[in-house]
Amino acid sequence: MAVVFSVVDHGGNTLLIQRMDEAFVSSCDISLNKAWSACSLKQGYP
Repeated sequence: MAVVFSVVDHGGNTLLIQRMDEAFVSSCDISLNKAWSACSLKQGYP
């Protein structure tokens, strides 16, 4: 399974995006949007 993962800071700014060779290019946008959404909803923080 090819995946894309993104890391954003507390402000939602992109720190890292990594795409495996066979992952769809459109998955990059989806990954960034999911990371930003999690940040804006404060998910994953104590």
